[in-house]
Amino acid sequence: MENQPARLDRRNTIGIFDSFGQEDSRFVTEKSFLLNSDKQVEGLPKILGVLREHYVDETNQRRLELFFYTNTIEKAKLFEHELKNRSYSVESKTSGHDDELFVITGWTTKMKIEENTLVNWVREMCELGYKYDCEFDGWGTNIKEND
Repeated sequence: MENQPARLDRRNTIGIFDSFGQEDSRFVTEKSFLLNSDKQVEGLPKILGVLREHYVDETNQRRLELFFYTNTIEKAKLFEHELKNRSYSVESKTSGHDDELFVITGWTTKMKIEENTLVNWVREMCELGYKYDCEFDGWGTNIKEND
C-alpha cells in the first residue's frame, strides 16, 4: 500500500505493558495501537469514496486484502494461525524492504462493503493485531471481483 504507518519512537511511549517491564519487547505499543486504530477508521470515508466511484457500493460483497507487520517470525506465525481460524487465506514472511520486519498478508472471506461493517472490521483487525503484537497496516480490495 502507498501509505506506510508512522513508526513511533517506542522508547518514548507509556503503555499497559510498562508496569511489567515488557514494553521494549513489544512491537506495537498501546499508544501506537490507539493512534493507528483511529487513523485506519478515519481513512475509511476516502476509501469508500474511491470504491463508490468504481460502482462498488453497500450492496456489493468483496474479499479484503489485509496487511500487518511485526518484529518476530514467531509472532507472525501465531497471528497467521489466528487469521486462518477465521477462514482467511494468509501467509507470513520476511518483509521485502526490512529483514527485521515480518509481514502477514492475505484475504478475508467476502463481506459487505458498507461503512458500519468496515468500521467494525477495521477496529477488530487493529485490536486483534495488538493482541498478537502485530500492527495493522491497512487493507484493499479488488474492485472487479464478482459478488
